[in-house]
Amino acid sequence: MTTQTLAAHDDYLITLHPFAERQGGPLVITFGAQPSKRTEQGFGTSYCGLNRWDHIFVAQRAGTQIPGAFA
Repeated sequence: MTTQTLAAHDDYLITLHPFAERQGGPLVITFGAQPSKRTEQGFGTSYCGLNRWDHIFVAQRAGTQIPGAFA
């Protein structure tokens, strides 16, 4: 599995984990809990991998707000 960084900033990291073997499967998007760390994988990543679902994980640095990623 090769991960792809979709967006990165000191306060957040958005990472794509392409688990699906074919296009058209489900895409699951999950968010890190607060407080959390700016990591490539987290809540749901392992579960999505077991089910072969593409996964986007949105992580933020502790003490920050996710909406800053979309400003």
